[in-house]
Amino acid sequence: MRIIDKAAWPRRGHYDFFALLADPFYSLTFPADVTALREYTRKRGISFYYSLCFLVTKAMERVEAFRYKDRNGTIVLH
Repeated sequence: MRIIDKAAWPRRGHYDFFALLADPFYSLTFPADVTALREYTRKRGISFYYSLCFLVTKAMERVEAFRYKDRNGTIVLH
């Protein structure tokens, strides 16, 4: 975990905009072909839902923008 200096942070404009909102979240949807994952989970008798959640989370960890968190006004990068 690394504390971010907001004054020098390139994403400060984004932070300042969303920090003023009561519910600072947005949603994004897009089509995704999960046929191979469905077949994989079905053959092994494991949960499709849990497998999808795991893989989406692992993919999000690779995107730096998703690893920033506001901890009581302090921005940290996980």
